[in-house]
Amino acid sequence: MKTLQQAKAASNRRRVVARLLTGVVAVVSLMVPAWQETGAGGQTTCRQASSLNINDITGASVIMTQRNPDQWVVIFELNTNRHRMDCPGTTGLIACSPDKFVSRSDISINVGDVENLDGSSCREAWMVTASSATGAVFFGFKIKFQEDVMINNQQFNPRRRLGLVPLPRGVEALGQTIDMTGQLIDAGDDGVDN
Repeated sequence: MKTLQQAKAASNRRRVVARLLTGVVAVVSLMVPAWQETGAGGQTTCRQASSLNINDITGASVIMTQRNPDQWVVIFELNTNRHRMDCPGTTGLIACSPDKFVSRSDISINVGDVENLDGSSCREAWMVTASSATGAVFFGFKIKFQEDVMINNQQFNPRRRLGLVPLPRGVEALGQTIDMTGQLIDAGDDGVDN
């Protein structure tokens, strides 16, 4: 039979272990930022969906090429009064996936070929070629960026959003630069941080 002294000692050991476990949980919770969420497939991501409309995040200019009425150069213009992109090679959030523009063929409409003109994920110039000489053309993209950090004086606030750029057709537009700012189509979020 246990003595009273042995029972008190066992109780004290349990309290010490409980305190240690509480401390470990607290340390681990500090290591996993509170802004992480669980994305598609149960994977943890630090980049949440933006609640902003795509037109509040970025604009775009479209230049119809002179040589091909079914080819456009799309140039994105991030709203740098509010947002920032921490691209590879810059000082940014190491624990999160890099900020970038990504071409999305799965949401594009009537798009055959897409070429990143700079070879950089953060540069915003793309050559887009239609897959058909007729019909509407919409270039789908995803932007990964730091939302509202310029107005909230934050170091980072990683967000993502999908959008579509309607690409104008017509011989009268050949060689012209058309400002599509405010005319992008918001495509929501796909739930994945890639």
